[in-house]
Amino acid sequence: MLKNRKQNPKGEWEPPLPLLMSAWTSTSANEKQSRFIEHLKWAHKEGQINVIYTIIKRWSESNWFHQSEF
Repeated sequence: MLKNRKQNPKGEWEPPLPLLMSAWTSTSANEKQSRFIEHLKWAHKEGQINVIYTIIKRWSESNWFHQSEF
């Protein structure tokens, strides 16, 4: 959903892709939090923060990851 994503010559994405499936299970709670914040900062930079906020505020508590659950 993030606007203006780009891939560098090494094939890496900016911002990095979301942590899904096996990437989710193999990352620490701190890495998950860092990626989420990185995506929020990107959305802000690209003028999308209000759109992202509208989506996020609809999520129920069960949609959120809590470090204490890790």
